[in-house]
Amino acid sequence: MKNKLGILFFLALGIIWSSCKRDPNQPRWNTNILTPIVSSTLTLNNLVADSLIHVNSDSTVSLVYKNPIYTYYLDSLFTIPDTTLPIMKYGLNALNLGSQNINYIITLKQLLDSAGLGYDTLLNGQQAVIPAIPAITPTTYPINADIIFQSMTLISGYMIIKITNGFPIPIDSVTFTLANQSDPTHPFVSHEFFVIPPFTTVWDTEDISGRTINGQMIATLSGISSPGSNGNLVLLDMNDQLKINISTSDLVPSSATAIFPAQDLIRQTTLIPFKLKGVKLTEVIAQAGAVNVDAYNTLPDTLFYSYVIPAARKDNIIFKKTGILLPALDINHPTHVHNVYDLSGYTIDLRGINETSFNTLYFNIVGSINYTGQMQTISNNDSLQIQTSFTGLIPYYARGYLSQDTIEFGPSSIPVTLFSHITSGTLNLNDVKLSLSVDNGIGVDAKVKINNIQAVNTKTGATKTLAPHGAAYPNPFSIARATESGNFNNPVNVVNSTMTMDHSNSNDTALVNILPDKFNYDLKLYLNPNGNASNYHDFAYRSTGINASLNMEIPLNFMSNQLTLVDTSAFSIGSSTQAGNISSGNFFLDVTNGFPLSGTVQMFLLNSNGTIVDSLFSTTSFDAPPIGNGGIVRETKFTRLIIPISESKMQNVFKTTKAIIKVSFTTANGTQNVKIYSDYKFGLKLIGDFTYKVQ
Repeated sequence: MKNKLGILFFLALGIIWSSCKRDPNQPRWNTNILTPIVSSTLTLNNLVADSLIHVNSDSTVSLVYKNPIYTYYLDSLFTIPDTTLPIMKYGLNALNLGSQNINYIITLKQLLDSAGLGYDTLLNGQQAVIPAIPAITPTTYPINADIIFQSMTLISGYMIIKITNGFPIPIDSVTFTLANQSDPTHPFVSHEFFVIPPFTTVWDTEDISGRTINGQMIATLSGISSPGSNGNLVLLDMNDQLKINISTSDLVPSSATAIFPAQDLIRQTTLIPFKLKGVKLTEVIAQAGAVNVDAYNTLPDTLFYSYVIPAARKDNIIFKKTGILLPALDINHPTHVHNVYDLSGYTIDLRGINETSFNTLYFNIVGSINYTGQMQTISNNDSLQIQTSFTGLIPYYARGYLSQDTIEFGPSSIPVTLFSHITSGTLNLNDVKLSLSVDNGIGVDAKVKINNIQAVNTKTGATKTLAPHGAAYPNPFSIARATESGNFNNPVNVVNSTMTMDHSNSNDTALVNILPDKFNYDLKLYLNPNGNASNYHDFAYRSTGINASLNMEIPLNFMSNQLTLVDTSAFSIGSSTQAGNISSGNFFLDVTNGFPLSGTVQMFLLNSNGTIVDSLFSTTSFDAPPIGNGGIVRETKFTRLIIPISESKMQNVFKTTKAIIKVSFTTANGTQNVKIYSDYKFGLKLIGDFTYKVQ
């Protein structure tokens, strides 16, 4: 008796009438037409949506009605906030000035000449006795390193002085000083060596921290003396040398004007902690998001930088971006670049540097210069400045501890459309089952507590509140966590947990018998009620969530009394001028009823304004078939309903744009429940018996 039945009635009628148009040049006459308009056999599938029907093992039928009430997805668990770090200034870790080596040589002839001994090179290869040599006059000589650096002011550093005695006689004492040529009276190195045996090397280190050293220096050797060969013959070679070597080590200048070798000036690691209340994430896969990097260079040299997130990988490749910053005009006018890098698809480890933290990302900054051969002035006031922000970071997947939380479902309500066409009468159902079903697609344990479930019929004002009794239903009841399948296309094994409320533990049947059109509900969902039981192995995918529904399973085993269904159907069957050709006639509505229900049918016609203009027929009845042993209908009941159609009524039929169909059902015996079986059928045939004027 659904609305589609009414449409078929009038659509078929319109087809017949439209095929009988007259020829104006032909004579007129009347003819009787007896023809079937509609012939249809209906089963339960025609009356109720297939998705609601469940056929039991004994062929009886149940209606299973699912009412979704709440869905909880990953973005309900947490949101990663946009995070912007302050501008971070990365100063120079150290300036590498390269290895500096300065050598000074005194030959044996020069030493003997300075003592006035006048040995000639002709004595080379001969043995002789070398007398004692008194301290020679201090010798000063320039050292020029300004092709390497012009000046440097040191935070720390060392100068190593090494003396190799290549003479065949010992040296009793050597005093070495080193000063800037611009200030020779204030040496920054002064060191004395005592007794250097023949053919040996001695060395020592001087701390030159805090000194300013120029590229033009002056060295002084003084106090060089020797006891000679102590009366012993020694082999003479006037080319024998006393070598003095000066080298630097671990120089950390605060500033320098120099030709710098290629080097990393900056190497820093920065942590970014995301603020996530209660949630402790160890890993996410980004569905969307970006890292925004603003870089500023104050160096007078081109700076090459790399921005690396070691714990972010895509296709097993670490997130690494490189860039170039041109030289700054000066320290107050840095060069600047702005880059936005896409994080989509990256798997990001949030355990921090040592993999012991949570919600923590880190990145590395490396800033370097290349060798240019140009003299540059760089100080530790120069820097690479970086501002980093993470925006729009939306995870497709998250792992960790997804917190212990309580989520309120309601107070709220959901509509129930199953009984929406019932306008009056009573329905006495038997063995109804309500159930609260939860499909868990998130890797967390949970519990649901029912604070209130109430059925409401807003048409009658009736209400009924769910109440436990007898064995009682568990409240709260536990929800098992989902598991990961390892299948990329379907990554989650969704786990269903259902709590059933039937006549053994509740008054659920009373709730359904008031024919509710809505349910009020008030529930609580407890996430991880036992805390971090998974040891940081909770998980969630954006594509799956927790879906809760309140379900009704209604075995079609009921008793009804004038249970009335009403529906409205839109239709149009043709021009009203065609109605004038009908002089008289009837509709025969043949009902072949295989359901254990008797009833009445009414149909009202509405015009385009929605006003009832007529009824197609007054209330007509159809009978129920006899019920055999076991309460089963074994044969159908035939009823013919005669519906007279006058010429004036046909005018209203053609004006009709909508029809209201009203059907009332009553169980055959009136006092006992009846069962509906899947093979029950309900046959309808509409036959038109008209007198049609042919012209």
